[in-house]
Amino acid sequence: MPYKDVNDIKIHYKISGEGFPIVLIHGLSNDLEYWKYLNNYLKDYFKVISLDLRGHGKSEEGIMEYSIQLFADDIIQLLDKINIEKTNIIGFSLGGHISLEIITKYPQIINKAILISCSARIRSDMVEDFKGIMKSSEEGFEEFFDFIIGHILPDDILNESKETLEKQKKELAKKRNINGIRKAIKTHKNYDQYDDLSNIDKEVLILYGEDDTIIPRTAIDELNDNIKNSRLVTLKNTKHNVLIERNFDYVKEIIKDFLMEK
Repeated sequence: MPYKDVNDIKIHYKISGEGFPIVLIHGLSNDLEYWKYLNNYLKDYFKVISLDLRGHGKSEEGIMEYSIQLFADDIIQLLDKINIEKTNIIGFSLGGHISLEIITKYPQIINKAILISCSARIRSDMVEDFKGIMKSSEEGFEEFFDFIIGHILPDDILNESKETLEKQKKELAKKRNINGIRKAIKTHKNYDQYDDLSNIDKEVLILYGEDDTIIPRTAIDELNDNIKNSRLVTLKNTKHNVLIERNFDYVKEIIKDFLMEK
């Protein structure tokens, strides 16, 4: 898979398929492999560009101070270097916040957007969870994993997959850059794009798990109510990660149909 120089790092990315572009932006502690199944589906319809955010996956950590704006600028520079002038965008969680930054600061490059499990700001009712995420990351990757996984997956999957998740935690601890993860968490300290929502004129699809314990429903409604051309799809028995196996066939069709609508 190729790399490009952006800002102070080499960013790792992948391109699959042909057609109108779509950029996939993963969440905190993930990498471009998060999108594996969706990528394999969408590449039959679009040119799919996935990437590792700085400090994640195979992208370098860099020395610049992390911010949502910096993450967005990395991606804008990457798109310029691979000659993408206009694109659709899908962002999950942290990737959704970065997507909002791109939509509001670089609207000329965006056609449509899909925001998954994200908010316009860190509200007072979200602060304690983010403090918990930060504290666990300071203790180490395995502690971070143990804290976050209960917010990511519904209880039935957690109970059915205990051994698999324990093995996965050990394997990921060897691969993940916990320092990059900590820096990414800190970008949310002053994160607030609420005032920019009313200026968004793109069509936006919002996907949300009704049992999400990181992003409260009121924060999702705030997003949906203030973006004039948005629509909201809520997934039952789903927490922060909407792309769990039982949702996948349903969600992939919603995503494809939204992006292909004229």
